[in-house]
Amino acid sequence: LVENPSAGWPSGSSNPRENDEVEYPVDSSHNPLAFANIYADLAEVVLAQKESRDPDPVASLYPSAEDGLRSIAAIYAAVNSAGRQGAWVDARPPMFRFS
Repeated sequence: LVENPSAGWPSGSSNPRENDEVEYPVDSSHNPLAFANIYADLAEVVLAQKESRDPDPVASLYPSAEDGLRSIAAIYAAVNSAGRQGAWVDARPPMFRFS
């Protein structure tokens, strides 16, 4: 993480987070272990399959490829919308669009 998050703002522009009372951690010891949790859950599912048992139900909540596709499509749609002065765009991936 960046020590001073507003340092990258262009000269003369205002930082929209300038007055936030948020502290930004500098070292990774304060960051959540989200990716480690995803890998641990995936490992539990794989191990359970190898051991012919049901995985811990909570471990089955890791994101799927479809989740990733939908996330990327949403980002693409946001950029596309911004380029069109905020016009509404369909954020669904093409394979999920039905007429």
